Amino acid sequence: MTALRFRSTSRRSHLILAAVAFTVCTIALTWPIGSPALNLLPDSDDAYFSVWRLGWVGHQMAVDPLHLFNANIFFPAKGTLAYSDAMLLLGVVASPLQWAGLHPVAIHNFLLIISFVAAGLGAWMLCVRLTSDPLAAFLGGFVFAFAPFRFAHIGHLELLWTAWMPLSLWLVHDLVDAPRVRTGVLLGISVSLQMLCSIYYGVFLALYVGLALAVLCILKRANVTKALLVPTGCAVLIALVITAPYLVPYAGSRQETGPRPKSEVAVYSASLSDYVRVPAENRLYGRHIPAVAPDERSLMPGLVAIALALVAVFLARSGTVGLYVALAVFSLDASLGVHGWTFPILQWLLPPLQSLRSPARFGALVLLSLSVLAAIGMNRAFGAGSRRRRAVALGLVVVVCAAEYCSVPLQTRAPEMTPHPVYRWLAKQPPQTVVLELPTPNPSQLWLYESTYQYNSIYHWRSLVNGYSGFAPADYLATLRSLQSFPDEASLRRLRGLSVDYVLLHREYLGEERYVGLMETLTRDADFVGPWTFGAGVATIQVFQLK
Repeated sequence: MTALRFRSTSRRSHLILAAVAFTVCTIALTWPIGSPALNLLPDSDDAYFSVWRLGWVGHQMAVDPLHLFNANIFFPAKGTLAYSDAMLLLGVVASPLQWAGLHPVAIHNFLLIISFVAAGLGAWMLCVRLTSDPLAAFLGGFVFAFAPFRFAHIGHLELLWTAWMPLSLWLVHDLVDAPRVRTGVLLGISVSLQMLCSIYYGVFLALYVGLALAVLCILKRANVTKALLVPTGCAVLIALVITAPYLVPYAGSRQETGPRPKSEVAVYSASLSDYVRVPAENRLYGRHIPAVAPDERSLMPGLVAIALALVAVFLARSGTVGLYVALAVFSLDASLGVHGWTFPILQWLLPPLQSLRSPARFGALVLLSLSVLAAIGMNRAFGAGSRRRRAVALGLVVVVCAAEYCSVPLQTRAPEMTPHPVYRWLAKQPPQTVVLELPTPNPSQLWLYESTYQYNSIYHWRSLVNGYSGFAPADYLATLRSLQSFPDEASLRRLRGLSVDYVLLHREYLGEERYVGLMETLTRDADFVGPWTFGAGVATIQVFQLK
């Protein structure tokens, strides 16, 4: 393979230039979320959920870190933060910013922007190591950072934090080239940090790294396997020490929720056709046609990336190419979930994987494999020319890639950056106050306005009967069923059993007829005190106290 060799003294300048380039590309391709105001969220309930998770971790770390996972949703359920990915590392990083007074929405958007830059830089570093060509490596970083799959998950902050994937592979290569305990420790830390950002990606990355180590040992055909035993053992030990305490609450939640139904896993298992699918918002290929789980199964890496990966396969035959082809095949088959061979075997070998519903997320590791192959293909195709010619070629290829990946302007929503008066009032109530906000969803049609109620709780942190997460606990569903006939005796008995103090009526969400009917009924009902009126017009929220 032809590779551009560059002096170690220039590596820092290359890194700085790459960071600036990825930052500019990120702001352009995430507009208007990346605008300086940082006050627009992706148009997704999950974005509200991500803001709430960041806010909760910051709040609870300050007041009661020992009960971090007993979040304020689905009251009186315990361990509710473990009903979905807590993205603990991001919450811990965000906490000082929150304590300093920065709004959780701005913190969320800052972390979102940094996730793209970090992913691009991580893949760039890996590709530089494998090609010694910073220009070709930029193409690999661009593919990994900005492919449509990432914009399909723009509302899932934890799934945007993939920078630890290429860094872990960088350490795998370093470990095999020169087995050292220090490198093993760093590898264990890197995989753990990915787990603390996203449990899905942490588990998938651990499997991917294991396969990469095995293939590299075979390719080396030397005593490297023996030399790797201690460093690899250190990597495994460090990963277990860091992640085991974090995973304990999830083991408890799994006892309540059980394994995912096979029918649900099937919905979130990819098909081969998903690798030519993009989000509907994609400007070049997108179509506003309903699709099954479009956020999870928009897996197209782009025609340019595929073409350059094929160049690597056919023209740059090497052990490195063979490794990443093997990793791509493994990840692709695993992403097929119930439709493939790999994921069912993994579930049989590792029963905790039965709690994961979206094998299609292995597509992130397919993307990493292809980004490396694309960088190698770029180097093979243009590495022999002059620096200027190669820079022009890279510019043209990146422009075409950007056209393939572009979804600008991204669809956004404007969250409430200042609390409604009712939430200021709730913040002054005793900490043990329990709140129910109406309307609630039908149990068969989750989630209605639950994510909005949950987002607004960042302004008061009182316990909510309402909730939005990856799981819906049985008691919550039972409450929703009882509320279909609210305010009859059975539903009131249910609310008293939950120790509900206040019921909030949202005029905007209930609709005028339902709102007026409930106001008349509850005002006359001896079981309630109130109402107290907050806001005006359609934004009016009425508060009733349950005796």
